[in-house]
Amino acid sequence: MSYDLLFVQFVGFLAWIILVLSYYQKDTNKILEFHIAATVLYCFHFVFLGAFNAVMVCILEIVINYLYYKTDADLWIFLGSIPFFLLGCFLTFKSWVDILPTAASIIDGFALINKRKIVLIGTIIAYAFWVYYDYRVGSWSGVITDSILILSNLGILVFHYNIFDRNIDEPVILKTDSVFIKK
Repeated sequence: MSYDLLFVQFVGFLAWIILVLSYYQKDTNKILEFHIAATVLYCFHFVFLGAFNAVMVCILEIVINYLYYKTDADLWIFLGSIPFFLLGCFLTFKSWVDILPTAASIIDGFALINKRKIVLIGTIIAYAFWVYYDYRVGSWSGVITDSILILSNLGILVFHYNIFDRNIDEPVILKTDSVFIKK
């Protein structure tokens, strides 16, 4: 493996680490800053790989995430983003594989404006699209990190899905005998 390819994969892993760290931030603005930083690194990662459809999706995701954090118009943001995703896909289209990041973002957006188990199922499908796309464009860091997200969401769905069926006023109590949580 060449040093250039190692550097490209390093950028992808670094983006993922920053994204994971964003979820440990207490302030909404900090979360947004971390998300934007991670997505900018993903843009560079995909530029280096020549995966311009993914670059377009990442740029749109920066704008969409900013709007999600700064407004309460999630449905309108999602619906308004669809034409931009489709236009971007058309402009960057080289093969049928280029449809996958666009489809993944639309599915993910739909899942996120819905609630409960649909979020997990939608993100599993979206990340499965990303895994295949990452494989095709040579983003090994993307294949690994997106596979981890799929496995995490599958684990939640299989072992803890009942927390999404609870009354909103009830506290979330995770089983301490699960595979993921040790006593």
